[in-house]
Amino acid sequence: MSAYVAKNMSSRQKAWNNATQARLASTTSALEGIKSLKMMGMERALQSHILHLRSQETETSKSVRWIMVASNASGMCQLTADDKFPRLSLSQA
Repeated sequence: MSAYVAKNMSSRQKAWNNATQARLASTTSALEGIKSLKMMGMERALQSHILHLRSQETETSKSVRWIMVASNASGMCQLTADDKFPRLSLSQA
């Protein structure tokens, strides 16, 4: 499992970070020009654009979060010589 995580986490996390940076850059730009945007009546268009970027960011983050879940869940499984299948251990270490 850790080999899969190592192979796939970096590129997916980079994509998530890029999506976050795009949303933040757009939000920052909007806040810097908020007076002009309000005078032109473009608040709704801007809101829609930023919400779309947030939706894309959330979708991009799902693959990273599922890898984290799988990695954490696999760390909770113990495989002993007597077991044919991994056993879930919920005990505190």
